[in-house]
Amino acid sequence: MKTPFLPALLFSFGASAFCLAAPDASSYQVTGPVVAVDETKIVVQKGKDTWEIKRKADIKITGGTADQIKPGSKVTIHYTMEADAVEIKPEKAGKEAAPAPSPKTSGTGAQKK
Repeated sequence: MKTPFLPALLFSFGASAFCLAAPDASSYQVTGPVVAVDETKIVVQKGKDTWEIKRKADIKITGGTADQIKPGSKVTIHYTMEADAVEIKPEKAGKEAAPAPSPKTSGTGAQKK
């Protein structure tokens, strides 16, 4: 019986590439102490900014339980950004398109006037 070598080889390369693929470009994370939490959101302090992240009902929690997510807990939240809708605004009449910015040239720095 012959073994289908080529299909098996292609499958193994495909599976390897899938496992080693870079994370989705729309996946992000934020780490910081929890400021507030409820059934619909988790609020995290990141530096001077406050991040409010929507909480899914089927959220995956590792390293503890849902009741351990409370103000003061340090968490890392993995999230995605996804467009729900796009609205195209009409261009104003008589308005010309802005010219594209010219490319910067390399040099020795700013010149004195």
